[in-house]
Amino acid sequence: KVDCLRIGYLSMSDILIELDSEDFIKCSRNALVNKKYIEYVDYTNGYLKLLGDNNRIEIGSVFKKNLRERGLV
Repeated sequence: KVDCLRIGYLSMSDILIELDSEDFIKCSRNALVNKKYIEYVDYTNGYLKLLGDNNRIEIGSVFKKNLRERGLV
């Protein structure tokens, strides 16, 4: 469990390493999400929706394969 994380000027990949959790995934060059909060993934239109949030988070084309491999539907 991460109680506090100092980010500063870390890359998203470095942040994932610091989080050290399988719950977080990278869905674009500038977005990480906790997979426990994903309501659904729309691979065709390239976005995901989080539980309790009406906003869409874009999925980068490079990251679609990773999401599919993790079985996020």
